[in-house]
Amino acid sequence: MEERDVRSAVIAAITDVMAKEPFDDKADLQEQGMTSIEMVSLIVTLEDQLGVAIPDDLLDSANFGSIERIIATVRPLLPA
Repeated sequence: MEERDVRSAVIAAITDVMAKEPFDDKADLQEQGMTSIEMVSLIVTLEDQLGVAIPDDLLDSANFGSIERIIATVRPLLPA
């Protein structure tokens, strides 16, 4: 999966969970209104959409705080 495809999938998942599109790849999603329940929903949605299992050691809000950080977290989990 190419970088732009991963980014598109991440934005689609965030938009689905928050019912609004995030405005900046580096902006903090909690500052944009994401709740902790939405964060959990986002992780489940990403796992489903990308076909990956996110290991427990990566389940940290710091890894899912922005589009940029989410991509950096999930990209290594994707098949080559």
